[in-house]
Amino acid sequence: MSAASVLGGLVNDVVPRPVLGRFYGLFRAISLADGMIFNFFLIKHAESHFLLLFGGIAVVFGVGFLVICLMVKEGEYPPPHEFDSQRPERRGFWHAVGTYFRESYSHAHYLWCFAAFTLGAITFMPINIFSIPYAKQLNMDMGYYGNLVGISYGVSLVLAYPLGSLVDHFHQVRMGLLTLTLYAISTAWGAFMVHDARTFGIALVVHTVLSGTYFTCTASMAQALLPRSKFSQFASAGGIISSLVTIGVGPAMGIVLDTTGHNYRYTFLAGFILSCIAVAVLFVVFRRFMALGGPKGYLAPGDTRDDIVTPAAAAPARGH
Repeated sequence: MSAASVLGGLVNDVVPRPVLGRFYGLFRAISLADGMIFNFFLIKHAESHFLLLFGGIAVVFGVGFLVICLMVKEGEYPPPHEFDSQRPERRGFWHAVGTYFRESYSHAHYLWCFAAFTLGAITFMPINIFSIPYAKQLNMDMGYYGNLVGISYGVSLVLAYPLGSLVDHFHQVRMGLLTLTLYAISTAWGAFMVHDARTFGIALVVHTVLSGTYFTCTASMAQALLPRSKFSQFASAGGIISSLVTIGVGPAMGIVLDTTGHNYRYTFLAGFILSCIAVAVLFVVFRRFMALGGPKGYLAPGDTRDDIVTPAAAAPARGH
C-alpha cells in the first residue's frame, strides 16, 4: 500500500496526462506477464513451497520498485509555501490533521470519486478470494486452474496497450463504465450457469479478462480525476476508505458462504450486485466529470490551469 501510494504520486508528477492510458497499459502488460509466469509454472507449488514463493515475490517487488525510482528524472517544481512564523499554533500536528480531513472529505465530488474507486476495488474480490475453493469443490485440477488464469492474463496482455490507447481517446471513466457493465452481465451468467468444472472455467476466464480490462482502463483514473496539485493527499484519503471497506469484504463473503453450506455461486451473485452498484456510482462521477468540463476541459475542484500544466507535463522529454 505504501509503495503503491508513492508510485501513484510519482506517476502524477512525471507522466503527461494525455498519455496516462498508454503508460499504464504498458505498465499493466509487465505485471500481466509476471502473472502468466506465476500461474503457468508456480501456483501448483503454492501449497508445498509457500514461504519460498512469498520470499521470491518480495525480492522481485523490492528490486523492481527500486529500479523504477532509480530511472526517473523529475521536473522543476515551485518552492513550498513559506512557514507562517507569526501563527505557529496554526501549524501544529493536529491542525495539519484537521486540514487533511477537512480538505479531503468535504467536497461531494471527491466523495463520489472515492466511492467509485472503492467499489471498483472490491467488485472483483468475492470471486478472486474464493475461486480456488470453488475450483476444488468442482474437482478442477490446480494445474489446469493455473493454466486458465495464465491464458486469461495472456489475453489481457495482448489487450493492455490497445486498451490504454482507447483510454487516452475516450477517457478512463467511460471505459470503466463499459467494462463494469460487461462484468455485471458475465457474473449474472456465472451465478446461474456454472455447475461443473467446464462452465466454471469459462466463467473464470471471462471474470479474469474483464477484471484485468477494468484495472487497465482505470489504472490512471485517480490521476485523471483528483486535483493534480494535491494528488497524493487526496489519493491517500481515498485509499483510507478503500482499505477499510476492503478489510470487511472477505470476512463478510466468508460468513455468507459458511451460512449457505459453501454455495460458491453466491460469489458470482455478490460480484453482480457490487458491479451494478459500482456502475451507478461511476455514472454519477461521469455526470459530474462532464459538468466540470469533460475530457477536453476537466478542471478538478481546487485545481487551477497552472496546476494542470506543470513543468513535467509541458516538457515530457525530461521524464524517462
